[in-house]
Amino acid sequence: MSTVEVLWLISRDRSLRDRFERLSKTIVHPFEQSKQANTPSPEVVIVDSDDYEVEDCVDLTAKMRSHDRSVPIMVLTSEVDPEVVFPLLRAGASSFLLKTSNHEELGSSLHNLVNGNSPVSPEIATLILEAARRSLPVSPDKMNLKPRDVELLRLLADGLTKKDISEKFDRSVHTVDNHIRRIYSKLGVKNLGAAVGQAFRSGVIT
Repeated sequence: MSTVEVLWLISRDRSLRDRFERLSKTIVHPFEQSKQANTPSPEVVIVDSDDYEVEDCVDLTAKMRSHDRSVPIMVLTSEVDPEVVFPLLRAGASSFLLKTSNHEELGSSLHNLVNGNSPVSPEIATLILEAARRSLPVSPDKMNLKPRDVELLRLLADGLTKKDISEKFDRSVHTVDNHIRRIYSKLGVKNLGAAVGQAFRSGVIT
């Protein structure tokens, strides 16, 4: 039983074409269509990222997304490669599937895709989740910042210099500098701008 009425398949892989012929009533190869042909609009677009340069796949995906914001775009790939996944994700891809997926997985993924979901192979989902987790701000309680650390960050964010702070707390500039370096270490940053930015994003200072 066909899952999709009209599927655009952007691939030169004959075996891949054979696999999708059992899952769609009409398969269109848009790069091979005659200019005079009346090309039907896709219900789903499949992009074979192994068959073209990544930059070309990204450009194509972005153009399709700008033309039709609702059409689901599935990317098929043979590797869990961040240099493929993330540019295509940013360009507007809706789904990522490994080519090793079996017939049932392909059919189920297409069904989910046309019903508004975004199926992703587990290996690629792990890659995306790990990247998302790394981009999350660190919660204040995990930074091990003491009240004096937070106060110092707030003063730095307000524009006070190390000398200003040393005078305020009656400490040497050297002592203040060492304190700031310890804060950098806790935040995992290397300069004042990054430290203050991290503090604001995490809600340590507002």
